[in-house]
Amino acid sequence: MKRLAGLVSLVALIVTANLARADVFMRQNQHVDAFQMMGQTQPATDMEVIVWMTDKGMRSDNPQQSAIVKLDQKMLLLLNHEQRRIARMPLDPDAMAANIASQGQDLSADDKAQFQEMMGKMSEIKVSITETGERRKIGDWNCTKYLQTIETFMGPATTEVWATEDLEIDMDSYVDLTTAMMAMQPGMKENLAQIQTELKKIKGVRVHEKTSNDMMGTKVNSTITLLEFKQGKAPDDLFDLPQGYTNQ
Repeated sequence: MKRLAGLVSLVALIVTANLARADVFMRQNQHVDAFQMMGQTQPATDMEVIVWMTDKGMRSDNPQQSAIVKLDQKMLLLLNHEQRRIARMPLDPDAMAANIASQGQDLSADDKAQFQEMMGKMSEIKVSITETGERRKIGDWNCTKYLQTIETFMGPATTEVWATEDLEIDMDSYVDLTTAMMAMQPGMKENLAQIQTELKKIKGVRVHEKTSNDMMGTKVNSTITLLEFKQGKAPDDLFDLPQGYTNQ
């Protein structure tokens, strides 16, 4: 079930990416406050994240993990750099179930019922965005404030978004690409029209985000700050996998 949680996190990343169809590079700082989950305290973390998005998919890299979405294969790859392992997750519910079974994790009747229930709940993702009219300058960019809410079966996430139109971006292409990626998520097709309408409300590139995530009763607060943004050709080896990693 950890992979299902990872899939929900990926959906949130795609919703908040705010990129164009042209190859786009973003360097961000991500901060997560300390929190407690299942009796364990997770310390606060800060890390730099590099994101590339192209018409072939997207890649996100931080010192601990890389996430690669390959649109042509409808596949998410998670690279654990400490363990040097690669986990492959099909972005399709039937293929996901088959993948679990192929790894020797055959599901009991109860587990199958729970799996199907969770897959159904994943179709209940909803996005709501409201422009506040508040404006301020963040770094070199003039920004407008939006309030975003993402409702998932794992709990709601509310985000204060500051976005700028100072940077050139093709919003229609961005929404098209975002929608194409989200269409791969289990049960998401029913909600794509609503999500696409909401995404179009945010004008420009997201510069700063402050999120409060209620994940199964645990509050997790985080921020994402844009440090660098540019459009250009992504590296030819963007989706290549490192040598010496084993399959999980």
